[in-house]
Amino acid sequence: MLNLKYIPIRSFNENIAYVHTDCEAYKTDDIRAMTRVEIHGGAVTLNAFLQVTDDLSLVQPDELGLNAEAFDMLGLPEGSRVTLVLAEAPQSMKAVKRKMQGNILTAGEYKSIIGDILQRKYSNIDIAAFLSSFSAFSTAPEIVSFVQALLFDKNLFWDEEDIVADCYTLGDIPGNNTDLLVTWGTMATLEMLGTENGADGTRYGGMPALFMVVSQPVESGLVSSLSAQGRNITGVMHLPDLYEQLQSARRILPFKRLGVIYNPAETNARAAVSGLKKYADVMRFELIVRPVPAGADGAPDEMSVPALVAELSEMKSDLIYLPPDAFMNAHRKALIDAATYFSIPVFSASEAAVRRDNALFAFVHRYYTVGRFAGKKAVSILKDKVQAYDIPIESPARALPVVNMTAARATGVYPPLSLLQNAELVNIPEKGN
Repeated sequence: MLNLKYIPIRSFNENIAYVHTDCEAYKTDDIRAMTRVEIHGGAVTLNAFLQVTDDLSLVQPDELGLNAEAFDMLGLPEGSRVTLVLAEAPQSMKAVKRKMQGNILTAGEYKSIIGDILQRKYSNIDIAAFLSSFSAFSTAPEIVSFVQALLFDKNLFWDEEDIVADCYTLGDIPGNNTDLLVTWGTMATLEMLGTENGADGTRYGGMPALFMVVSQPVESGLVSSLSAQGRNITGVMHLPDLYEQLQSARRILPFKRLGVIYNPAETNARAAVSGLKKYADVMRFELIVRPVPAGADGAPDEMSVPALVAELSEMKSDLIYLPPDAFMNAHRKALIDAATYFSIPVFSASEAAVRRDNALFAFVHRYYTVGRFAGKKAVSILKDKVQAYDIPIESPARALPVVNMTAARATGVYPPLSLLQNAELVNIPEKGN
């Protein structure tokens, strides 16, 4: 056993335990940094991450030091006798890894993750990994499950006297002081604001709303037009007009057959395919469409993506378009890897597929630019008191081609110099490789 010592260090919601290199009770030679441990001796078992130090001013060989947050949680006085044991990673980390791979999690898995976070079983790095993967791809039911998990053990409280349950109540969370509702992404925006003609279109009340990264607000039913939109909503679209995207693609590759794989369950994806069909006649190219089939559980079958790419190859597709489709973006690596195998370049609606997964190019408005533009609209609403419905829904003024030079070398498709001069080049191969 070791003597408990208070360490006056705060670590932003991580429980940190410190033992000396020459610890009397435990061998530290094989202990790696940030090893998970359980500390016993108090009324509750404390989860923490172990750090080994040779600083005698911090802990003695017979002491176990706890940072401020951990010491308060354990609730024992200094000098108390405690023990520690190595702990396994929480079972919910398996769900986090599945999410990082682009899978859809259940409500039970979200509850398990949030519960383990609340018990300090996750490091800050673990939490960041979970939140990053969740924000990259999450379905509307997942967002609801995540919010419900946050209510675990009544973690959200309001003074009953301050609760106002009226038209400004969002999802049963009092929002009487909300000046502006901001949303990101099509699914989250539709989940929160509903469609203009739907029964859920008024549940957020009359407060102004500002969205970002909704590619097709009219086609999705959010608003009926981009100006004089009727609803007290404005926003910033992140995609250039589809015709501009196709014209940009033609400058890089004069394609005759364009392939697209999409999830037919998604509004954005259906709208994009509908637009492609319209422009196929105007721009005189053949469009080859392959919807992702549903699996036995009714969800889109990600395992079918490589086979669908093979079909596009058999149909002599010159180029594959990766549309604004949450499912396909979550599984874009499978699509891009298969397309590279067949030497078919991929033209993406999003810059992330170009920067991270070797799609050849995208013609986009950068997220940073979208955020700055949305910020200006927010200032108009909050400071200048302009109504959201009087502010047109727009895209930033100038789109930017983003070209992946490693993908260009892999597919043998190099954009013309006239385009490269105004493009952002990423993943440039090093000399000699």
